[in-house]
Amino acid sequence: MWQEDIDFTRRIRRYGRVVSPRSFAGVPLGFQGSRLEGTRLGYSQMINPAYLILKGTMPPSFGIRLMLRNLLANVKGAVLGDAAVDRPGRLKGNVLGLFYLATGRVAPEDVVRL
Repeated sequence: MWQEDIDFTRRIRRYGRVVSPRSFAGVPLGFQGSRLEGTRLGYSQMINPAYLILKGTMPPSFGIRLMLRNLLANVKGAVLGDAAVDRPGRLKGNVLGLFYLATGRVAPEDVVRL
């Protein structure tokens, strides 16, 4: 499930019952590359879940697990080499995002300044 889906579902839940019909299926159209440069994507991998946790629309257990999974994948890819994606750049962004979190700054919009 995408972070935007979780955010949207948690926000509309207060207006009524949320249903998930079995007759529909979503197909993610993601691809191996990214529209964001590695450092920016890595930053977003840390800041966006933290923002949604603080906003109250993402369960902390899910958000923290997502952040850790991304961080570990980027460490592994940076160490072992992953030609498909910019793991060193993503790891750099992860570290930068964690630094911002440690200093209390959770601002997803800061990604444009990286």
